[in-house]
Amino acid sequence: MKSAQFCVLLVGLGALAAASCANNTRDSHCTPDETDPETTDCIYAGKGEGPLVSEAACAAPVGEKPAVCPSFYEVLAVFNDPAKGNCSSTGCHGQEANASDGIFLPLDDAERFYDELLGVRGSVGTPYVIADDPATGGNESLSSWIHCNLHATPGGGFPMPPSSGLLLEADRKLVEDWLLCGAPAPPVCTTSPDDGACVSCAKEACCGQVLTCSGDADCLACVQCIQMNGLGACAAECDEANGAVASLRTCLSSGCSEVCPQ
Repeated sequence: MKSAQFCVLLVGLGALAAASCANNTRDSHCTPDETDPETTDCIYAGKGEGPLVSEAACAAPVGEKPAVCPSFYEVLAVFNDPAKGNCSSTGCHGQEANASDGIFLPLDDAERFYDELLGVRGSVGTPYVIADDPATGGNESLSSWIHCNLHATPGGGFPMPPSSGLLLEADRKLVEDWLLCGAPAPPVCTTSPDDGACVSCAKEACCGQVLTCSGDADCLACVQCIQMNGLGACAAECDEANGAVASLRTCLSSGCSEVCPQ
C-alpha cells in the first residue's frame, strides 16, 4: 500500500494518526484538476486510488439569541488560554513573521485579532467569521464556519485547535452565543479627562479586563484604590480570589507598571 494511502486510512484513528503521519490536508478540497497528493493538499490521489472529497457545508448554530451576549473579550480569553484555544502561541498564530497559514492573531491587540478572524477564508471559500449586518434582518454570523471548526465537524476544515477543536462544551457554547448575538466586535474603552494616568493606561492596554471589572463592585473598589494609591498598596481592596480583579491586576502589572505605582 502506498504511504499516502496508508496515512489516509489512519486519519480515522484520531490521535494515533496524528502521531504516525502528517495530515497535510488542512482545510483543502480535492478537485478533478488537483488529484496528485504529492503536489497538492488533496487527501486522495484520484485516478482510481480513492474518491474525490467534497466537504459538506457547515451546519449553523441552533438556538435563540441569549439574553446577555458575551463580549468578544470573553471569547478572546478562551481563544488565548494555553489550555484551550492557544491561538496566539508562537507555534500557531502568535508570531507575525511565521504565523501558521499566514494568519496572525496577536495576543495584545483584540481589534486586529477580530479583523483577522473576519478576513480568513481558507478553501471553505467563505469568511471564517461573518459579522452580522443589522440592516438585513437576518443574522449572517450563523454562516461563520468557525462554529464547525471549533467543534471539529464537517464544513469547518482542519479542526482548531488541533486535533479535536475546543474540548469543553462551555467554551464552544460561549462562541455559539457570540455568533447568535451577531459576532460583535470588541468594544472600545473611552477615556475621559477625569481618568488618571493609570486608569487611562488600563483602558487602552486592558480594555477587556476593565469592561469585565465595570460589572463587579469589588473590582471597581480595587480600581479606585489603585488609582489613588498604586498596585502595591491595595492588597486588601484587590482580592486576588476575585477572577475579575486577578485578571485586571495581571494586565496592569505587565502593561501599565510605569504609570500605575507598584
